[in-house]
Amino acid sequence: MNYYINLGGIILYGITGVSDESGRDITTYDGIGQGNFPVAESENLRSWTIECELTETNQDNRPNWSAASKIFTAFEVLLKTKESSRFIFVSEHRSESLLVLLENYSKKETYSGVYDVSIKVTEYKITGIKTTSIPYIKRPGKAPTIPKTVTISKKNTPYSVAKKISKGSKTSSSGSKSKGGGGMASKTGGVGRATVTKALRRQGDV
Repeated sequence: MNYYINLGGIILYGITGVSDESGRDITTYDGIGQGNFPVAESENLRSWTIECELTETNQDNRPNWSAASKIFTAFEVLLKTKESSRFIFVSEHRSESLLVLLENYSKKETYSGVYDVSIKVTEYKITGIKTTSIPYIKRPGKAPTIPKTVTISKKNTPYSVAKKISKGSKTSSSGSKSKGGGGMASKTGGVGRATVTKALRRQGDV
């Protein structure tokens, strides 16, 4: 079977086999009194494993051939970058084109200048962060009053601070009582009576 496989501009040749894998994890939980039950997790990323034979000399006059050492150098560059690469896979019955990351590769030199190579790539998905504005909602009630800051020292002890606060609250409460309507009425009534009595005495003298 003829394959065309291009990994980030690296054309692979001498393909002996291709396998791909997709699936998902299933987590099993123990339901009390009901036995075990499965919960399906998110789908796993797809992966491909390519088996091929690379050579240092192009004895078979292959088109788009590259020396094995140059391909290994290119693999090392891909392993050091976090950017994805375009993976193109074409066979007689199917084709794929998607972004992948080179996960690993291994090589075994079967004889001088000839290597059995295994390459594994994993699907790459672009993720993004979506931002949204949160509308302002007025909170009910009033904002709490910030408490007064008090510096504690030898002269300004916690006891003396509490005593001042207590004295201030008593003074404000007594002041509010003296300014009430009842006090003014009695004072005004007294003045009125004194004025009427003086007037009657003057009329008697006359």
